[in-house]
Amino acid sequence: MSNSDSTVSVFKAKASALVIECPACNAEQENWIKDPRGDEHECDACGKTYRVSIAAQIEII
Repeated sequence: MSNSDSTVSVFKAKASALVIECPACNAEQENWIKDPRGDEHECDACGKTYRVSIAAQIEII
């Protein structure tokens, strides 16, 4: 096998959870099945509505 045959050119990242903190109560919101950016959501803990910016960045922790 030559060096070029064993070179990885693509890798995949698997996230265990996408978490957003409610801006009103700081409770973690989980179990997203789609990208939450650009939409309004209701907090599971306090019931208040918040919007996730379309420009929100994903922070890998």
